[in-house]
Amino acid sequence: MTATLTGGCQCGAVTYRAVAEPKGYACHCLDCQKQSSSAFGISVPMDAANLAVDGELGCYTKTADSGDQTNCYFCPSCGSRIYHKGKSRSGKVTIKAGTLDDTFALVLTGHVWVSRKQPWLDLDPDLPAWETQPTSPEE
Repeated sequence: MTATLTGGCQCGAVTYRAVAEPKGYACHCLDCQKQSSSAFGISVPMDAANLAVDGELGCYTKTADSGDQTNCYFCPSCGSRIYHKGKSRSGKVTIKAGTLDDTFALVLTGHVWVSRKQPWLDLDPDLPAWETQPTSPEE
């Protein structure tokens, strides 16, 4: 079920509204660990057309663990990562879940890159987990 999601950066210079399902996945790749300063990052996938951003964004391009080139959009004032857009996933973006105004509504749907997971972290055995990046949602 889709909902209107709102969020923004830490300093308030960038805000957004999105229409998407409040579902996200935990990514344990080394990039997400570094970006989130934690054991994993949580991303909410959605159609890019359903995301409206207010405020100036900075962008840099990096190569993800999957080998995909990813554009990373962030607030140039406070550095908060807002969303990613993989170059091989035309029309799709992933909002960084920590930027949501209401993170309690988020439902975790699975884990990717568990081959890079911190050894002290136990995962919910009822959620799907992939060693690397799945190529499709059905994997």
